[in-house]
Amino acid sequence: MNLSRCRSALLHAGHRVSLSHACKNAVKTDASPGVIWDLMRCWEKMNPVKKEKLSQTSPAFKILSTEPSLEACFTVREDANPQSRKRHLTRFQENPQAFWGPKARAKAG
Repeated sequence: MNLSRCRSALLHAGHRVSLSHACKNAVKTDASPGVIWDLMRCWEKMNPVKKEKLSQTSPAFKILSTEPSLEACFTVREDANPQSRKRHLTRFQENPQAFWGPKARAKAG
C-alpha cells in the first residue's frame, strides 16, 4: 500500500493524518490502532495473501482472520498529499559535507 492511499483511507474514515518528521514512510494520525488494523484487513481483501502459507498459530493469520469493522475507501484524496510535497520541498535533508555535525570539544588554551 502506498502512503497516499493509506493517508486517503484514514481521511475517508474521518481521521486526521499527517506525515512524520522523523521517518519519510511514517504517518501520524488520531485513528485508534483498531482502525489501522481494519484498514490493513481491508487492503488485504483487495490484495489477498496466500493464507495457506500462513501458520494457523501466527499473528498474521489471527489478524487477517478477523473481519474488519469498517469498509475502507482507498481512493486517493487531494488533501492526502501535503502542500510541502506538492511544492517539492525537501523534508529530509542530507548532510552538507562528510563528517558534518558536532565536533570535538574545544580545548582550553
